[in-house]
Amino acid sequence: MDGINSGGTHGMVMVLATTNKPWDLDDALRRRLEKRIYIPVPDAGGRAAAFAIHLRSVQLDGECGEGLAEDARRSILQQLGAMTEGYSGADVRSICREAAMMPMRRLMEHHSATEIAEMKQNGSLDERLCLTMEDFKASIQRTQSSLDTASLAQYETWDREFGAT
Repeated sequence: MDGINSGGTHGMVMVLATTNKPWDLDDALRRRLEKRIYIPVPDAGGRAAAFAIHLRSVQLDGECGEGLAEDARRSILQQLGAMTEGYSGADVRSICREAAMMPMRRLMEHHSATEIAEMKQNGSLDERLCLTMEDFKASIQRTQSSLDTASLAQYETWDREFGAT
């Protein structure tokens, strides 16, 4: 990386690198990376925002039929963020995927594939696929956080020693 010139008018090159194991970086490479920034797991607000992204096209309980007020949707997302302390963004995505399958599982318990296809054809399927808070609670129980406190402590220790100030 030393001596690289982009040939552009400003003569600058920016290198952006990411790693899940910063302690495995070679000392020489670490010295050349001027800013080392630790990005921690999301807080409750960050997790609520992640839920909002993954659920933007999904109907939540109360939205089927007449619709759910924006404040009520925001409240549900904030509850989900609060319920998932210690979960990563990828964990939130897994929770959403798991929860999204539950309404269809319920339908399949009580209806044949032909009946479900007929519901889709006549437009009544979507109103039966709303996600409930119970779906999310069950999904959270089935989806463990991929992070452990020892790993998080190791990241924080590395950040204190080598991170940007």
